[in-house]
Amino acid sequence: YIVFFRTNSAQLDDKGQQLVDLVLADIAKHQPDDKFLIVLNGHTDTVGTARYNFELSRRRAEAVKAALIE
Repeated sequence: YIVFFRTNSAQLDDKGQQLVDLVLADIAKHQPDDKFLIVLNGHTDTVGTARYNFELSRRRAEAVKAALIE
């Protein structure tokens, strides 16, 4: 699954939330005691400083994590 974000944003839009909902629906198809490993990677483009892009990519991954937990 790939969630896209608007430029300079770490906020999920409607399409991003729909994808998170799809992930949760796919997980729900399994047995309650099944275990899952979900790996989240945040990315940005190359515009801006390395520090800014690192923090933005981290915030994007955290936004998806929060939506999955919620």
